[in-house]
Amino acid sequence: MKFLTRIFHPNVSLHGEMDLGFNVSSEKATRFSIAQVFSKIEELFITPKSNSLYNPAAGDLLTKDQVTFERIVNINALTYSKIEKILH
Repeated sequence: MKFLTRIFHPNVSLHGEMDLGFNVSSEKATRFSIAQVFSKIEELFITPKSNSLYNPAAGDLLTKDQVTFERIVNINALTYSKIEKILH
């Protein structure tokens, strides 16, 4: 499972991959409903996991300068989350 839009987050790689604590294509993952998967994603956004940094620069910035981290997150959201950018 991965994001198509750019996400600046410690647990999301520059290519959109994320660590939900399980491999989505594994047998264990088949026990999760879509609601549970979205809940895991929400949990990841609320409480980033420091032991699974897919984007170390974002993790470092979150730890050292939260104001700048949030500014970059907002810039990325405004720049990359527009529907016309997603469809092209």
